[in-house]
Amino acid sequence: MKLKKKDYTYIAIAMGLYLLMLVITRFTYAFGSTLDWSAQHFAIPDNFRRQFYDSGDLFPSFLFNVGAGENIYDLSYYGLFSPVVLLSYLFPFVPMYIYMQVASILSV
Repeated sequence: MKLKKKDYTYIAIAMGLYLLMLVITRFTYAFGSTLDWSAQHFAIPDNFRRQFYDSGDLFPSFLFNVGAGENIYDLSYYGLFSPVVLLSYLFPFVPMYIYMQVASILSV
């Protein structure tokens, strides 16, 4: 598919609006809200990674350290079998909050 000149214009406008919103909000909400981000979006994938290193099981069915115990498939929204999260298993020396931010930036 070949892009036309007007397609490039629309892409440039969309990117400009996104960058404008980042500047207006001072990059506060660029890759997640201030509450959800630290409480869920990197803490739960970090639990997945720690569970993998503790059990050696790539597909565990239960997390004992989340709440009073949680079926792991209830947490699939947070990237249980996402290639991005699974790739983090190869980098145990990188804190999950840094890994998820870098992965989010590279994904964009």
